[in-house]
Amino acid sequence: MNKDSDAKLATIQQKLQALYDDQTSLGSFLMQVVEFAAEYAGADSCTLYLYNTKQEALLLKAVGGPNPDAHAQKSVGKSEGIVGTAVSQLRTIRASTDGDDYGSEMVVPVRRGPRRLGAFVLKH
Repeated sequence: MNKDSDAKLATIQQKLQALYDDQTSLGSFLMQVVEFAAEYAGADSCTLYLYNTKQEALLLKAVGGPNPDAHAQKSVGKSEGIVGTAVSQLRTIRASTDGDDYGSEMVVPVRRGPRRLGAFVLKH
């Protein structure tokens, strides 16, 4: 790694550590995480869904970024749309949208091994 990469990695590590250290509630922590993800990815909006095994659905937990997605669904079925598909297949999906508020979106599943935990939706 070069000096710029090392400095960027150190900054990211410091910001993440500050998130862990400063939060008093889970909701506040999740909001900070989506703000950080949107900033890091240069996204207009970042949405976080967490998977509820009893409901077999992804539930909206946090929305952030410079232009938060006000139209984010509150719940998404485990195989519904781009978000459900990405999580059910445990793969990142990128899509371009025409005539929408955003030009493109990327859904990144969150997992621990084969276990589905949720997804980040980044929109540009």
